[in-house]
Amino acid sequence: MAVILYTVFIWKKHELYYYQSLGITKFKLIWSTSAIDFSLYLVLLYVTYNNL
Repeated sequence: MAVILYTVFIWKKHELYYYQSLGITKFKLIWSTSAIDFSLYLVLLYVTYNNL
């Protein structure tokens, strides 16, 4: 996850203008992406262990 975030925010910083125009800061973007990723991980973990 850290490598992906580094790639997005350092190498691809010119592509973030769309989010900045919408009023989304880099911190909000990182936080929401991480929260969605972790939530999806927990849901899939729950589903996997309940189906064993």
